[in-house]
Amino acid sequence: MNTINPAPKPPSRFSFRRKSKIEKNSKQMAADRACADLALKGEQLCRQEKWEEGVDCLERAIGLGTSDLKTLSAAYSQLGNAYFNFQDYHTALEYHQQDLSVARTMCDKLGEAKACSNIGSTLKALNQFDEAVACYRIHLDISRELQDKVMESRALYNLGNVYHARGKHVSTAGAGYNQDVEDNVRSSLEQAARYYEANLKLVRDFGDQLAQGKTIGNLANTYYLLGNFKKAIKYHEERLTLAQSLNDLQAVRRALSNLGNAHVFLGKYSTAAQHYQSALSVAKEMKDEAFEAQSCYSLGNTYTLMEDFELAKEYHQRHLEYAVQLGDRVGETQAYWSLGNVYSSLGDHHRALQYANRHLELAKMLGDYEGMQTATQNIEDLVNMLELSTKFECTRPPSRPSSRPPSRPHSLKKTESTDYLHSNTSSFGKSGGKKQTRSVSTVSADHTRPQSVSHLHSNTSPDSGVEQLSPHNPSPVLRKGETGIEDSFFDILTKVQGQR
Repeated sequence: MNTINPAPKPPSRFSFRRKSKIEKNSKQMAADRACADLALKGEQLCRQEKWEEGVDCLERAIGLGTSDLKTLSAAYSQLGNAYFNFQDYHTALEYHQQDLSVARTMCDKLGEAKACSNIGSTLKALNQFDEAVACYRIHLDISRELQDKVMESRALYNLGNVYHARGKHVSTAGAGYNQDVEDNVRSSLEQAARYYEANLKLVRDFGDQLAQGKTIGNLANTYYLLGNFKKAIKYHEERLTLAQSLNDLQAVRRALSNLGNAHVFLGKYSTAAQHYQSALSVAKEMKDEAFEAQSCYSLGNTYTLMEDFELAKEYHQRHLEYAVQLGDRVGETQAYWSLGNVYSSLGDHHRALQYANRHLELAKMLGDYEGMQTATQNIEDLVNMLELSTKFECTRPPSRPSSRPPSRPHSLKKTESTDYLHSNTSSFGKSGGKKQTRSVSTVSADHTRPQSVSHLHSNTSPDSGVEQLSPHNPSPVLRKGETGIEDSFFDILTKVQGQR
């Protein structure tokens, strides 16, 4: 007897849905893997500083989409960092804000803190300081909520940096001097000092010497900007000791140079010269001719303050040789002006006139109109002085030569570069019927301090690793890629000499 097999049952709707869901999940898992792989590759490329390739991978990863929010957060964060590196701060801000949104969706407090920190840094770069402070304070609050002392120290450091940058920005914003500006600048710098002090306490507890060095340098620069040179010296000396213990020659040189700057403002020129000499020795040990040039320029101006014009001439001549060798045209104009200053102080107005003419030629080549005006006026004054000197020599009766150098033309004043990192703050004294033989200052040490914090024009930024601007330091010659933070970091007092 033949048996008849029953017909197979048709698949149920449930089976179709289950199969469809499995296929969908498989596709999603494949997409997630592809996204994660691209994001990881992009992150690695960015760490290798192959930014454009890294951005391409990261943006393709986001284009694929993913259900893994952690991968998405990491991609947004790294893209924000990459665009920050490109100095496209608005795009960087958009990606960091997306990262923050994802972190909050995941209730990821650590991720939220990091995103807020990144947003704060981007807003600071956009000079939106109040908004940056708000983000950094969220970062600080979360770090304390999580009892993460390392994160707390970073948040405190960032808050110090943003208040430091805010003070610098307000002082250089071109609003002119008034009491409100001065109070605003002082308040910002004092806030910066408070946050740096709090950070320093924590990193000392950790025993993190590198972090201590950065914070100590920033504290020194902040007090320098506030005109508290004694406290600045205290921190610069501590920075020097720490740098020497770590055999960090770059930090040693910066600390020595900064110590020289602060001692100039206290009128302790001999001590300043000793520090600049030490900085020059370290620069030679590092075989860094750009910083050797900087130290020679500082020494030239310091010896001018000390009225040792022969030594001043020697160091300004060395600075000129370095500037020519390194192709630093702005530094070359500074050297011509300085040498003209020194020769005029020595009474050699013929040589002074030669350097004034070179200054004019180079100012024309650079399109430096202010420099051209200054050099032209200097030339006119020197020519008049030489003509008067010739007439006097022809008409006066024979007499014993005077040992006192003649006064200089009143218009032989400083040339200010358009590059704020190349500062000439030295200036010739006005003749006005009185003997004036100093090239940079003719007043007592009590008047070498800045008149007000509203005139503290600084290029010293936290973490920069570049000197604070001294009363006479030019920038390192042809330094590409240095932005100016840490022991410099932010350069100072571009107008202070004119107020002395």
